[in-house]
Amino acid sequence: MNLTTQQKRICEQVVNVFETGSIHGDYGAIARFADGPHGIRQVTYGRSQTTEYGKLHDLVEKYAESGGSLSDELKPFVDKIGHTPLVDDDKFLDLLRQAGKDPVMQRVQDEFFDEGYFQPAMRWASDNGFSQALSALVNYDSFIHSGSIPGFLRKLFPAKTPANGGKEQDWIAQYV
Repeated sequence: MNLTTQQKRICEQVVNVFETGSIHGDYGAIARFADGPHGIRQVTYGRSQTTEYGKLHDLVEKYAESGGSLSDELKPFVDKIGHTPLVDDDKFLDLLRQAGKDPVMQRVQDEFFDEGYFQPAMRWASDNGFSQALSALVNYDSFIHSGSIPGFLRKLFPAKTPANGGKEQDWIAQYV
């Protein structure tokens, strides 16, 4: 998938708006939803939102190792994320909000969302024959929300990916 720098930026901005209401994303944004394993409440955090029982551990660990202004304060929480519920831990949540203002956390998040979500989404799109910028956005959004293009969703509609002889626009329309 060959996107221009501007097309990639637009994909990121649209997802940022979906997740935090800002084209730039809100690096300190925290939301709580009952969408964790078995419907338990969990924290979602950051510019494009990653989850407590998903990849939040990886993000906070990278930040803690980066020497950011709150790295030492967040280190004790790293091993708890995803194992001990932190959705109501006010100290943890406050540290995350504050860390979102740290330029180091902002850089870590930019790299984290690119490496962990955008690049895998673009690899999947390329491997499956997609080439349009709108397809990139749809795929990236799916990777942000689900970590992939979930197989159970793909089975709900008949369109084939372009790599399997389908039309790109048909697959995207049916997937959405």
